[in-house]
Amino acid sequence: MTRFRRLFAATAFVSAVFGPALAQQPAPPAPQAAPHGLPSVNGTAITEADLAAATAELSDAIQSVPEAQRREQLIDYLVTVRVLAAQARSENLAQGADYQARIQFLADKYLMETFLRREIDKLVTPAAVEAFYRERIGNQPPETEVRARHILVADEAAARAIIAELRAGKSFEELARERSIDPGSKDEGGDLGFFTRDRMVAEFANAAFALQPGQISPEPVRSQFGWHVIRVDESRQVPVPSLQDVEGQIRQFLSRRAQSEVIGRLRQAARIERR
Repeated sequence: MTRFRRLFAATAFVSAVFGPALAQQPAPPAPQAAPHGLPSVNGTAITEADLAAATAELSDAIQSVPEAQRREQLIDYLVTVRVLAAQARSENLAQGADYQARIQFLADKYLMETFLRREIDKLVTPAAVEAFYRERIGNQPPETEVRARHILVADEAAARAIIAELRAGKSFEELARERSIDPGSKDEGGDLGFFTRDRMVAEFANAAFALQPGQISPEPVRSQFGWHVIRVDESRQVPVPSLQDVEGQIRQFLSRRAQSEVIGRLRQAARIERR
């Protein structure tokens, strides 16, 4: 599958306030709350919509909280937010320029994310995923990959000497351990494992994929790394992955592409000026 591999974190305030709540096992219920009800704070009710918004905003932070305790801890957090926010308003903090700027930024950010999610959902449909699979993956032939070993040396003469020793019956694995300058494979007898053609530099790949299993390269193969003596041990066909196997990767790719296209189109149409 080699060739086929290719959208609010919690704020510091949330960490400071909600984090300690997470450490309470179990969290004490808000005084006004029934065991499974929703409280009010200074006469203003906390609603299921408020709870849903907090759940979405804090999804990462609450992953470690047992599901049975999650709702009560989120309710307790919302009570804390309402109490502190009410005090801040009473001190006119909501009239400050910094607060107004941040509120505007957060509103714009949330609208942006909501808009992008909607646009992506319109573009990345099951039909679009299936069409991409059929066009780019499903109709491709199976890939071939080989398992090969190599001995890498610094000059051509050394490579030719190794080929001569191999022809005389010397063990490829032993020569790789003794002579190869490739630290990644020499201790494994030169074994590179299975690979597809696109994973290797062209000179090496062309030589390796021209060999049959058991064959050794008749001539030294030069690449940017030095001189190689290559032996192919196995060759096999890699089946084309099913749609189910790659659906998540396709959806992720199409989502990124759709997001980029939407942003690019709207930025191009906007009047953006610097002053």
